[in-house]
Amino acid sequence: MTSNTTTTLWEVTAEAAPDTPHLVEDLKLDVLVVGAGYTGLSTALHLAQANTTVAVMESNQIGHGGSGRNMGQVNAGFLLLPQQVVSHLGPELGERMNHAFSRSTQLVFKLIEQYQIFCNLEQNGNLFLAHNARSRKLIQAFFTQHSGLGAKLEWLEEEKTQEAVGSPRYTSAVLDHRAGTIQPLSYVRGLARAAISEGARVHCNTKIMGLKPSHYGWLATTESGHSIAAKQVILATDSYTDGLWPGLAKSLIPVTAQQVATIPLSENVARTIVPHGRGTADRMIFTHYFRKDLNNRLLMVTGGPSPSPTALLNHFFPQLGADIRYQYQWNGQVSVSKDKLPRIYKAAPNLLAVMGYSGRGISSGTLMGKLISDHLLHEEELPVPTIAIERRYFPGIQRIAANFLLNGLRRLDNLDKIRPQKNSQTI
Repeated sequence: MTSNTTTTLWEVTAEAAPDTPHLVEDLKLDVLVVGAGYTGLSTALHLAQANTTVAVMESNQIGHGGSGRNMGQVNAGFLLLPQQVVSHLGPELGERMNHAFSRSTQLVFKLIEQYQIFCNLEQNGNLFLAHNARSRKLIQAFFTQHSGLGAKLEWLEEEKTQEAVGSPRYTSAVLDHRAGTIQPLSYVRGLARAAISEGARVHCNTKIMGLKPSHYGWLATTESGHSIAAKQVILATDSYTDGLWPGLAKSLIPVTAQQVATIPLSENVARTIVPHGRGTADRMIFTHYFRKDLNNRLLMVTGGPSPSPTALLNHFFPQLGADIRYQYQWNGQVSVSKDKLPRIYKAAPNLLAVMGYSGRGISSGTLMGKLISDHLLHEEELPVPTIAIERRYFPGIQRIAANFLLNGLRRLDNLDKIRPQKNSQTI
C-alpha cells in the first residue's frame, strides 16, 4: 500500500471547518475579498471588527491552497536579512517593513488566544540551522540583525544544537523565541470562524469569474451567475492565482514544495529528534524544514524536485534506520517573488492584489490582512512595496529553469548523491 498522496496530514487531523455555504444571492458590500487563506480571512476579520460589510469568496474550500498545505511554522520576518531588505527597498520603507514584520508572529498568537482557535499551538521557538562555515555566517547575520530589532534570540553551539535537533548534520543554530508551530489548516479554519463571528460572510465553492468597474466601484460575477457589488476588491490568492485579473498569475514564480509525514515514531526515537516540539529550517542552499506533530510523526518539507524523502530523512536522522515508513505525502505551491519579499499590487483603482510570501505565509499573510484593513479604514500608509503588476517574460521557461536550478543546488550541499533506498517502505 502506498503513502497517501492526495490527502494531507492536516486534513485528517484538523478541527472542523465552519459552515461556509455556496453563494446563492446577489450582494452589495464595502469590500469583496477573493481567497479564503490567511490573508483573505485576516483582512475580512479585521474589517468586520470595524463593522465593515465584507465577504470572502473561495472557489474551493478554506485553506485549499498554501494555507492548508504548509509546514505550520510561524516565523517572523522574511527569508531576506533585515539589512538586505533595507538595501533593496531603501532605509525608510525597508526599516518600516522590518519592524512591522519582525513582530508578525505576535498577531498570530494574539488571534489564537482571542478567538480560542484550537490549532495545536506550540510557542517554544523555532531553530535556524547551520552545517558549514557559509551557513554559519548566515545565521550569525540573522542573530545580529534581528537582535538589533529587539528579537529574543539564543545562539547554540554544536553540542546544544545536536541536543536540540537530533541530527549530526548541523553544527550551530539560532533559537528564535518569537516563533512557534501550529496545525495550519486548523488555524485558517479558525480565522474563518472568527471572521464570521464578527459579521463577515465566507462563501466556499463560489468562483469569481469576472470583475469589471461599475458606478458603485466593482461588479463581480460568480460561476453560478450571481453578482457582487463592492467598493473595494482584495485579491488574496497568492500562488493559486488564476486568470481572473490579467497578468497577475504571471507576476510570480510558483515553486512546488514537497512534503512528507512519517508514521508515528516510537517514543525512543521520537525523543531524539527535535525533542522540544520546535520547528526547524536549515540554511543549506537548498532549505529543508523539519518538525514533529502531536502524534510524533516527523514532517519534512523541501522545495522543487528532490530525491526520495525516505533517503533524505535517513541522511539527516540516521537513527530512523533504513526502513523509514511514511504515512502522508503531498505537495503545494509557494509563490516566490523576484526579491523574496511580499508586495501589494495596485491592479486598478480600489483593487489590490497581495502576493509573494515566499514561504512565510502564516505570519506575513495574517499581518498583511490587518495592514490592509488599517489602510482601508484609516488610510494608514502600508509598510510594504505597493506597485503596479510586474510582468515576467516567458514565465513557463522561467519556471522550468527555476526547477533545474533548484535541482542543481543540491550538488553544492553534497545532497546530489542521495538516492532512494531499496528497502525503504511506505504504508
